[in-house]
Amino acid sequence: MTDAGRLGAERLTIGDVEIAPGDRVVCRENNLQIGARNGTRGRVLAVDSARGSLSLETDAGRVVEVPPDYLARGRVELGYAITGHASQGITVDRAFVLAPDSGSTREWGYVALSRARIETRIYLAERGLDLDTLGPRAISLDALSRVARSLQTAAATPLARDLAHHAGIDRER
Repeated sequence: MTDAGRLGAERLTIGDVEIAPGDRVVCRENNLQIGARNGTRGRVLAVDSARGSLSLETDAGRVVEVPPDYLARGRVELGYAITGHASQGITVDRAFVLAPDSGSTREWGYVALSRARIETRIYLAERGLDLDTLGPRAISLDALSRVARSLQTAAATPLARDLAHHAGIDRER
C-alpha cells in the first residue's frame, strides 16, 4: 500500500504495528462514547502521532475520533484480512478466501464465499506448508478433494426427533 502511494506519510505505532492514513482497520471493543463497536471497520483518515490518536471513517460513513487510551489497549488492528466469521453480514467488491484443506463446513463456506459483488477468489492451503517456500504452485488433487468434501459437510446436527421421524420411529410409544 505504501509502495503504491495509497497511504499517507505520517505513522502511528500501536504495539508493533504502524498505522497510516489510508489503512483499513477494525475496532475490537465496544465504546459508545467514541461510536465504535467490536467489529467496526473503516479507513484511517488521519493520525496524530504526537497525541497518539487517529480519525477513522467507518464503513457506515461516520467519522470517529479514536483516542489514545482506546488505541493503547490494542483495540484497533489492521483490517485488510478478516476471518470468515467476522465477514458475516458485509458485502465487498472482491473477496479473497483462504480455504483450509480441512475443518471448514458448508455454513462457513456460504458465509465466506458469498460476500463479493464482483469476484471471489479461493486460495487453498495444504497441511504442513513450509512458510519459506510459499508462492504460486500447483495444489494437489487430494487437498482440493478435502476442501470440496469439507464444504459439503454441514456443521448443524439433526435433532433426535428429526432422526426418529426419518427412521420411521413412532414418537408416541
